Amino acid sequence: GLALPVDPDSQDLLVADRAKGRVSRYTSSGAFVRSFDGSDTPGGAFTGLLDIAAGSSTTYVVDATGNPYWPVSDPFSRSVVEKPGTTRIERFNALDDASLGSVNATDTPLAVAVARDRLLSVGNAGWHTTPRLTAYTGTERGAIGDFPIAAAASTVTGAAVDGGLSSRRLYVATGSTSYGGFIGVQVFTPGPGVERPAVSAVGPRTVHLAGTVNPDGSQTSAHFGYSPDGTNGSTTPSTDVGAGSSDVAISADVTGLRPNTAYSFRMAAANGPTGVTSPSTVVTT
Repeated sequence: GLALPVDPDSQDLLVADRAKGRVSRYTSSGAFVRSFDGSDTPGGAFTGLLDIAAGSSTTYVVDATGNPYWPVSDPFSRSVVEKPGTTRIERFNALDDASLGSVNATDTPLAVAVARDRLLSVGNAGWHTTPRLTAYTGTERGAIGDFPIAAAASTVTGAAVDGGLSSRRLYVATGSTSYGGFIGVQVFTPGPGVERPAVSAVGPRTVHLAGTVNPDGSQTSAHFGYSPDGTNGSTTPSTDVGAGSSDVAISADVTGLRPNTAYSFRMAAANGPTGVTSPSTVVTT
């Protein structure tokens, strides 16, 4: 077995048994509860379990097809004879371990952790590229910038979250795939908590935006971004939301929009070096 997260609600221990292709659940006293093998997921049964993360009500499982860490090369010609494998993140209901569908991961996730019910995935964007950290809300990506984990030629070998409710740290272990890679453990802040903005009072050229930000114990500023093409091309003025550990409501009125146009609205927040962007809300004026 490998990967031993604890369900924060039930205190059950989750064990990823790679040899048998299943995840088993045990009570805190060691009694077996049940196992699941991913056969009810869109991608089918597990073929190469890599990691598990347990959040409130949701369990996340990283599964691989093939070897996701590095390509297989001919030692004499140095040509690639087998390309790196692929990975996926599946979501499960912690109450009955039933599939909730896949996370729309855009890179090759290798390890996962949960911070305040936001899924943090670390993985590779491609062979010999810099591993990066990505945050997801539900099944959608809410980027933590393009946050580099280590130098190119490094690969992620594990991730874990530690700390109290008001101050969390993400620990990422990396190994080297060739000369110049980074071997060791790096520490990051998962960043402030942001939510998809609510859009109301929609007019031909105006909308009202509202949402909440959790500073997570560090001095934080937040704003809304919007554009017709899905980027944060325009932004509202930045708001200082302090350094507490509770949700802070912010709002803004946006004017000067184009009539009959679909706009994408997001919330963005930053504390120190870590910036986080929420999933988008799309509304037509």
